[in-house]
Amino acid sequence: MSQRPDTSSRPALPHRVRQRVAVLRRHLLENLMRVAIRAASNLRAVRAQPERGDVPGWVMVTLMTAGLVAVIWLLADDWLRQLFQQAVDRVSGP
Repeated sequence: MSQRPDTSSRPALPHRVRQRVAVLRRHLLENLMRVAIRAASNLRAVRAQPERGDVPGWVMVTLMTAGLVAVIWLLADDWLRQLFQQAVDRVSGP
């Protein structure tokens, strides 16, 4: 466990600086609390909505991508097979 450095040899901070640090800490904590309360409120509002959509967007994107792959595969099956075979032949030789 690390030990704290010895602060007894350092001069004490001026009173104004200590006050300013205390004010800044208080403002920081207030802002953090505000953000946390707002986030919790927004989360409750989202959860309370009865209608969140029939199909989530990622499901629709996945289905559309699968459909496009299937259509391209059906249309270009022979060409893709020839292209693959040519590539393998070039690498492995005759």
